[in-house]
Order: sequence, then structure tokens, then C-alpha cells
Amino acid sequence: MSCTDWRWWCAREGGRSPVEKDFHDLPKDVQGAFLRLMEAWMTGVLASDGDACKRYGQYGILYFRHSKGNNPYRLFFVMEGTIAIILDAQHKNQRKIDNETKARLKSRARSGSSKEFS
Repeated sequence: MSCTDWRWWCAREGGRSPVEKDFHDLPKDVQGAFLRLMEAWMTGVLASDGDACKRYGQYGILYFRHSKGNNPYRLFFVMEGTIAIILDAQHKNQRKIDNETKARLKSRARSGSSKEFS
């Protein structure tokens, strides 16, 4: 799988993206690692269900994994045609994804809009 572009999830057309803010709040080296994974996804070098990219539950949600020391990070996204829409970016501080994050991912995967990646 690959994509032609990345976009940020937002609740409505022209709205602000909380995901974009969350991404930019991550450490710079973690952002860089995710940007490299995103580029690999765009070029088709990276496939889902590998070590760095996994499928998560229903609704076509995928995620990139990156660790910095003992700190795991996740970048969740869905594919809409050839466009990848980033749903969430976070430091994963528990073994399992908490119920609040699960509900947010499902809701975002089913609704909302997107804005240009910058």
C-alpha cells in the first residue's frame, strides 16, 4: 500500500487540527522518524503489518511505531483512496491503547474532514 499525499484530520472543513498540534508537540527526533516512515509509505517501501507499520482494529486504521529508548510513540492514520489522513499522534505510555484513545480513533476514522499537511 502507498499514498500520494498526507493530510491532518480535523473535525470540519477548514477547521484546526488537534492532531497537527499533537504531532508538533512530540520530540523533534520522533517527528523526524515519523516523517521518514511517512515518506517510505508514500514511495511504497514500507508495507503494513511489518515491524514499523501495523493494522489496528476495525475501520481501516493503520499506525506507525517508533521508540525512543523505552518510550514508544504511535502515529495513527487511515487511507481514503490514495490520501493518508493522520488521526492521532501520541506517546504510548501504557501496554494497551486506552479506551479513550480507541473511541477517538474510531470516531475520527468515521467522520470529520482533513487539511493539507504542513
